[in-house]
Amino acid sequence: MKPSITAVLAGCLTLAVAAFAVERSRLHAEQDRAGQLALAVSNDSASIDSTRAVSVTNAKLAKLAGDSLRVVQKLVVQTKQQADATDRALGLERTALYQFSARVDSLQRRVASTAPVTEDTATDTRRAVFDFRSAAFTIVDTTDIPAPPGAATLAIHVVLDPIPVAIRASCASPNTRGIRAASIEATSPAWASLQIGAVQQSSDLCASPALAASRPSHVRPALIGGVGKAVTAHGDVVSGWSGFVGAGFALSF
Repeated sequence: MKPSITAVLAGCLTLAVAAFAVERSRLHAEQDRAGQLALAVSNDSASIDSTRAVSVTNAKLAKLAGDSLRVVQKLVVQTKQQADATDRALGLERTALYQFSARVDSLQRRVASTAPVTEDTATDTRRAVFDFRSAAFTIVDTTDIPAPPGAATLAIHVVLDPIPVAIRASCASPNTRGIRAASIEATSPAWASLQIGAVQQSSDLCASPALAASRPSHVRPALIGGVGKAVTAHGDVVSGWSGFVGAGFALSF
């Protein structure tokens, strides 16, 4: 018994769909490998980058920052985030981790006392009071110097200003490999020294075009099967039940 034209066409269609699905899967895998390779090259550069004072090297930024602000920058490694103890304790999914250290530069000043030196004739002790204000520091000091061989005493109160830090995460335009370089910028007062430590974030945040193949697609190849009544090319219903297996596409939303 010769196969009907319907069966032949159905078989050809099934083979065509299956071949298309295989080719599509192969191209998807190649794009994925190329994207991951490009990301690895970008991450190599980010891993050896150091904190850079962009408010010094960038003329436009230097004009905006003036003498009162300092802006530093560092490239960010884009990688899958692994939950740690803090993430598990918070019950949250981390997408980025940025580490910083901030310190205040040392203060070296030669200042005069706020008021003239006083002397307690009963104890033969001289006293000087200092009240000094500089960026980041407020210092109040009282110094008592007795006659020899007495020991001088110093009563000092130092208040350190808060260090406001503004953080921004940025994504560059795609490079020739389709990767958007990630960076982080931190703005602080000029008197504070800010260093950016280990920084990493999920590659999903910058959504590089080269990594699009790595993200789930709404259309995917699928194996399709079914059971039902078969009909011949002449419209006659075949007795009993028939089954079929073929290749197709599945849509997810």
